[in-house]
Amino acid sequence: MHKNLTIVVAGDSTFSWELVKQLHNQVTGKLYFVLEDRELAIEASALENVVAVSGDLTDVELLEELPLGSCDIFVAGSKEERSNVLGAMYAKNAGTSKVYARIFSPKLEGLLKSIGIEAILTSFTSASYTAVHLLQPNVAELVDLATGQFDLIEIMVNNVPELDHYRLGDLEGKEFNVVAIKNEAGITVDSDAIIHLNDTLIVIYDRNNRGKIHQTLKNAVKK
Repeated sequence: MHKNLTIVVAGDSTFSWELVKQLHNQVTGKLYFVLEDRELAIEASALENVVAVSGDLTDVELLEELPLGSCDIFVAGSKEERSNVLGAMYAKNAGTSKVYARIFSPKLEGLLKSIGIEAILTSFTSASYTAVHLLQPNVAELVDLATGQFDLIEIMVNNVPELDHYRLGDLEGKEFNVVAIKNEAGITVDSDAIIHLNDTLIVIYDRNNRGKIHQTLKNAVKK
């Protein structure tokens, strides 16, 4: 499980449904799914950890009912670019930490970025993943987000303080590998880099040990 988060995914589309299905069993906290069709909202509510809300993502009254001021992530992912942009702008103005809008016109990407909204160009993303499957099938099999044997996860060092001042290259185990450190200076894969509190570790691990990764890291340090 990832850390406690409040996430809103708004808009009916194959993209939104697949995103919610990926997220609902990987995060703790609240996962809201806004769907205009009431019947679809009822269907979505059957997913574990999903709070389905019936309404349009540009409906101000509905948006005001969502906890956007304390929301960590808002994703506007409908089939309508205009609705996605408007909904994302509202969420950003309401105080949501990270806001994403699904768009179909690359020319909008720069404009959205200038106001703090990340653009999701799904056609480009799908093409990139397809290229990996075509040209690097072993890599795709390794870390495919849906079916791969392994997964990538971000872990805050503050959640495993035993790692503080540990050397990246010395941190290894049979079921995981810490591949990088992320901090204010950027990302490093230098094996001589020293881990500090407030850093974020990027870890590749066996999916079978999803719930044990923090303890596995602690055990590796004790050895």
